[in-house]
Amino acid sequence: MRVRRCIRRDAKNQNITKWLDAVIFLCETLFVKATEHPVGRLMRDRLRYEVGRAREAESRMRELTAAYNEYLDLRDENARRKERIENLLTVIGPWDWESPDPDYREHEAMRLLGIDIRNAEDADRVRAGFPLWRAMQEYLRFVPEARITEMEAFFDHVGYERANRQAMESALKRHPGVFITRRQGGQKLISLGKDQDDGTTPATTTGTRK
Repeated sequence: MRVRRCIRRDAKNQNITKWLDAVIFLCETLFVKATEHPVGRLMRDRLRYEVGRAREAESRMRELTAAYNEYLDLRDENARRKERIENLLTVIGPWDWESPDPDYREHEAMRLLGIDIRNAEDADRVRAGFPLWRAMQEYLRFVPEARITEMEAFFDHVGYERANRQAMESALKRHPGVFITRRQGGQKLISLGKDQDDGTTPATTTGTRK
């Protein structure tokens, strides 16, 4: 009887020992997987690094928001100013293609636009794509109003051959939103319509080139 009890006690102790060994093994395995596995450590290190870099990126993005918006504004402003430069250069003509002065502003304007005008033929090719009404618009940005004869004299001076009276009268009729006309002493006076800007901000009434 006593022998049987001893055998059962030993069997029970063995079972308890096995159970404890299993629990200890499981705990050690989980602990190694969670904290000690070398690949796991590498992954956690990378995770901490990525979180840190993401936070730095967010902070830097907030710092650069104002600068980026300023860049966008400057890019748009630069595009508008280059368009105005091209308009002015086209109207007045490159008088200095034989000028020895390298600082002459028309040379600088051509370099800025990336165009090369060396003679009257080159100037005519540039002007061929510039509508007369835009040339008239540029002229009227420098005077409060003008007679057609005055504009004719200016365009003749700069060699703008297409700017005759008939062509300008036609431009006035085709672009009523751009120009205002009135009579004084039997003569027609022309000025720019309302909301006509100086060419460095987007136009609202001139429409597209035709």
